[in-house]
Amino acid sequence: MVHAVTGADVNIQPVGRKRPDLAELQDMIGNVAEWVADWHTSAYNREETYNPQGATDGGEHIYRGGDCNMPATAFSIHSRSHCSPDHNSPFIGFRVAMTAQ
Repeated sequence: MVHAVTGADVNIQPVGRKRPDLAELQDMIGNVAEWVADWHTSAYNREETYNPQGATDGGEHIYRGGDCNMPATAFSIHSRSHCSPDHNSPFIGFRVAMTAQ
C-alpha cells in the first residue's frame, strides 16, 4: 500500500500504518522520497532499474520514489531525480537498512 494524495491532504504520515505488500514490506513509496548513495552525473543511466550505479562523487545526489506531494500516478520505486545534498525538504528522507544475516 502507498500513501497517496487524497484531495488537499498533502501530509507526511507516520510509518507502519499501511498493510504490508506481498513481500511483507511497508511504506516503500508514497510518503517521502529517499536519498540514495549515488551522485548524479550526465552519464547516470535512468533506464537501468535494478540498482543503477551512479558516480562516486559530484554536486547533486540522487533521490528516488514518490512522495505525498506528487500525484499517485508518479509513485514508483524506479522514479529518480536529483538535487543538491544541501536541499532541505520535508518530502525527501532516508531509509535505514541492513543486509540480512
